Amino acid sequence: MAKKKDYYKLLGVQQTANATSIEEAYWNLARNYHKKSARNRSAKRRLVTLNEAYENLASPDKRGTYDRERQQFQEARDAGGLWGLLRRLRFRNGRSHAPES
Repeated sequence: MAKKKDYYKLLGVQQTANATSIEEAYWNLARNYHKKSARNRSAKRRLVTLNEAYENLASPDKRGTYDRERQQFQEARDAGGLWGLLRRLRFRNGRSHAPES
């Protein structure tokens, strides 16, 4: 399963952020990367990713769908597979348990 982009992290906002905060964060980042995009390919890619994040979080319908998919992805990642098993075995009660000799 491919890693899902965390749009909240990309924009630097909390999941509980309101539409105004999301828009403000987007425009601040977009302004910064737009200036750099004329000379820098990575800035262009970052700007495209920021646009994608804003489109998905600005619309209440798309944001609800994204939040549901994100939650399902996290639950599937945490509950199943080898990585989930290793995480449960290694980290219990917030600390790492080294194997005893």
